[in-house]
Amino acid sequence: MRDGALTRSDEARLLKAAQRVLLQGEFPNPVRTGCPDREILRAIAFRELTLEQVAGWVDHLGFCSPCYVEYDALRRQAVSRRWIQYGAVAAGIALVVAIGIWAWFGGWRQQRIGGGGEIARREEPGSYQPFLLDLRNRAVLRGEESVPGESPLELPRGRLSLSIYLPIGSAPGKYEFEIAREPEKLLVRAEGAAELHDGIATFKIKPNLEPLRPGSYLVGIRRIGWSWRYYRVVLK
Repeated sequence: MRDGALTRSDEARLLKAAQRVLLQGEFPNPVRTGCPDREILRAIAFRELTLEQVAGWVDHLGFCSPCYVEYDALRRQAVSRRWIQYGAVAAGIALVVAIGIWAWFGGWRQQRIGGGGEIARREEPGSYQPFLLDLRNRAVLRGEESVPGESPLELPRGRLSLSIYLPIGSAPGKYEFEIAREPEKLLVRAEGAAELHDGIATFKIKPNLEPLRPGSYLVGIRRIGWSWRYYRVVLK
């Protein structure tokens, strides 16, 4: 790391301060008062600023939940990119091996059945099931209680090609999706871009819900940089 760049100790201060915000649910900033723009947050996360340049934002990140969540996502991208660079050669070797195996078996698993020597073919498992989650007229949870007179949403457990109709008035842009037992204690998270189709903001993702047990959960939706909105959902 070059001289004057953000140190691990300084980053730990950011994480510790922001962790208080997330764990206690404090310091919302829905109108983003005094927030740095995304390029500054990205530069902090990717360690592209000097200590003097980042010092002015440390206190703000410690008391602004939207900024910290965005910083955290960018930091995970930076770490992921580094591991991708380190593992490029190994990944290339693995890909060649995988392609060779796939070519050998013709992209199918073959199973011999019956006594006549017939061959039955089936596709590899892991396909995604299309499903629509309509939030246009759903009430946002206030606390942990269910909304009176409104039944929970339902989702199947599995690999979903999930289309989400966002609440009326939602704007297109980048959104995040999460499933949790309680707010900000995530179990599954995905990101994607919402687009307008026939006047409806539609957000498409491919989450894997297979590892989750059946039961009641919270689905969180938010436009990146904004606060989370939670809805009660039952996985079946």
